[in-house]
Amino acid sequence: MSFWSEKRAVKDDLRSRMQMSLEQFADNLNSDQKYSLFKVEMCRLTISQIYQINPEMVYPSDCFYGNFAYLQKSNFDLLELIFTLEDNLGCVFSDDDNDRLSDLKSITVADWVNRVMSMNPIA
Repeated sequence: MSFWSEKRAVKDDLRSRMQMSLEQFADNLNSDQKYSLFKVEMCRLTISQIYQINPEMVYPSDCFYGNFAYLQKSNFDLLELIFTLEDNLGCVFSDDDNDRLSDLKSITVADWVNRVMSMNPIA
């Protein structure tokens, strides 16, 4: 299958998913912590903005280097993900936090959201 056919198939698969509510999404983050729904929503919104998909179609089990890799723009920059998150949350992350947030290899959306929630950005 060609790259473009595979990219189209991934987009079609994501669009045909059942929508997941914010509460369901938060419940599936595999964390013992109780997170602010606003922060969880902003993380999910950030991902949906960067990958240009409906936020309700972003699942905690999605992998950045799995199905999302086909949705990246050709000039994709990880800093765009972090800067968009900072704008959405109204905060600034430290350089160390930026390094942790930009390491997307082999992690799921849930892993990334849990990383964000463990940080103390500057408001």
